[in-house]
Amino acid sequence: TEYLLRGQRGKGELHLSDLSRKYLSVMKQDVVKLYWDAGYETTEIPLKILLPYLEQDCINSLAIYQRQRPKVISEGMTALVGVQNALVPILSDMESNGIGWDQETAQRHVLELSAKLKDINGNLRVLFDFDYNLDSRDELSVALFGGKIRRPGMEWVTRELKHETLYYERKCVVETDRKGAGFRPQKYAALKKEGYYSTDKNNLEQLRCRADKQRQIKTLLLERSVHKKALETLIGKNEDGEKGLINKVQADGRIHGSFNQSVTKTGRLSSSQPNLQNQARKKTSPIKQCFISRNGKLVSLDLTQIEWRVCGHLCQDPTMLREIRTGVDAHRENASLIFKANPADADFDDVRTVAKICTFRLIYGGSAYGFYMDQKMPSYTLARWEEIVEGFYHKYPRLKTWQEKQTAKVYETGGILRNPTGRKFVFKKGDDERKPDEYSVRQIKNWPVQSLATADIMPLAMVIIGTQYKQM
Repeated sequence: TEYLLRGQRGKGELHLSDLSRKYLSVMKQDVVKLYWDAGYETTEIPLKILLPYLEQDCINSLAIYQRQRPKVISEGMTALVGVQNALVPILSDMESNGIGWDQETAQRHVLELSAKLKDINGNLRVLFDFDYNLDSRDELSVALFGGKIRRPGMEWVTRELKHETLYYERKCVVETDRKGAGFRPQKYAALKKEGYYSTDKNNLEQLRCRADKQRQIKTLLLERSVHKKALETLIGKNEDGEKGLINKVQADGRIHGSFNQSVTKTGRLSSSQPNLQNQARKKTSPIKQCFISRNGKLVSLDLTQIEWRVCGHLCQDPTMLREIRTGVDAHRENASLIFKANPADADFDDVRTVAKICTFRLIYGGSAYGFYMDQKMPSYTLARWEEIVEGFYHKYPRLKTWQEKQTAKVYETGGILRNPTGRKFVFKKGDDERKPDEYSVRQIKNWPVQSLATADIMPLAMVIIGTQYKQM
């Protein structure tokens, strides 16, 4: 409740001890914490210590609630707080029940993925004609584009003394010039470290191949990226595997992740220890094959164009609403109307994908310059991108008007904006580091749409489904 009242700000000051000081002007006595810090389980703490501690927690919680309630009512948040609080026991059930995990299948996939990576690494070393450390961002950059390999080494030095000359070894950095595989780096992929370029998956996908050897290297590197990500998800990035899923399995054979309601600035759920919201979507993923269902099924739900529909509701653009209600493929239409692509052309589907990306980025605060600078987008001129953005807003004029009104309202209220649900957003000047004296226009456009879709509608759906499930 405090998280909502503060407009999703101050996430580090939401503990009962913090709120006891704020609302009640009393310090919370964490005597039990001393036992926990000393390694005691709760069941090992004497009742004469535990009971007064629990009673005080209840007294403080009730007193804080009584002071928060008038604020919730005056800010029109009663229904919003009600839904979010109704979600608490559902998330608690999810955390305590956990999800089943097949450790044997997971270990088999670890061996398989490790073997595939070993083969890929071997093939790449042959193609590169040098034993690069492919896990090093710098060395992979040199392997692709050329440059200097810098590795620790030893060198012999001499020291002249009065009666003798000493020879000894000392540590040094050995530089080796390599031509690389001849790829041309994208100019926007340059790293701050001069002479090196980004080699993440997105940049690998953008590599242009002019020879068969380059095509083989690109294919292998993309395969390696997929397998490496799956392996790291299973065993973690560190050798000890602390962060991998196989190390998160508890004594009951299940993984119990945390679902956090009061972390993000938009209000959406986050997940940690481990992150169970960021799993592979493809059915063939080795990760998916490790989860065990109690009834033999894993259900995947997709809210079709939820952000687009929410945005249409908020801005009330007639064209957007008509397309939603009549089932028009807006991305296909925009590819033809705004990008001037011919539906009969072989690459029309690719243009439709670009139009789709453009559509969603614009409702989240994208700009023509942002598209121009993004190496994943087509290499149109800045003038062409400006034309496309202008065409988009010409088609959906109410969207632009609504976004401008939202921005003006933030300046009028000193940084406050509200959603139809009563959710409050508190914007601060300098959230965009490039403009320290201004509010972030991108956040002003983004937060209300993303929040209503994922922080308000999703929890309501979870409460409805969770309530009905318990009644079955």
